Amino acid sequence: MKRLNLIVLSAACALVACSSGPDGFKLEISAQRLQAKLSEQFPKEECRAVLVCLSAHSPQLVLVDGSPRIGLKVALAARSPLIAGATAQAGTATASAKLRYVRTEAALYLDDVKVDEIKLNGVPDAVGNALRELSPAVIGKNMSAKPIYQIPADKLTEKLQALVLRDVQIQGGKIVALVGLPG
Repeated sequence: MKRLNLIVLSAACALVACSSGPDGFKLEISAQRLQAKLSEQFPKEECRAVLVCLSAHSPQLVLVDGSPRIGLKVALAARSPLIAGATAQAGTATASAKLRYVRTEAALYLDDVKVDEIKLNGVPDAVGNALRELSPAVIGKNMSAKPIYQIPADKLTEKLQALVLRDVQIQGGKIVALVGLPG
């Protein structure tokens, strides 16, 4: 069985051009692909009764070296009878989420979304407080239910990648997948 694992690992590395380092073999996952999948999950909206609705749109992926979390910056828009005009650009929010790799699905998910900072522009205090309370719900809505990246299963190379990926980290401003034999 160990011999079969070694053969699979060797073939995977040859097929996917792995690089070797102190942590073992590594594969880079394109930040552009992750950004495209992240963008598919937006816009999102949450409402508090009929007083205020908050929507998050235009997400931007932020990768911080050494962080176990992916950063997100999103634009916020608000709708409320308390805000002049039908829709007001409320500001921006920065958030972060934990990377989770599910080997059986060959997919990356974002979990544990936390809003780190909210900047609101020209929003009355009463509405601003409601927007701050709604922001974690709207930004994190369904984030852990839908993969941000999934290795396509239609090619041999991708199937081998899915078998040997063991962890995903942020290094050098990129998403790096560590490759190794299953433990």
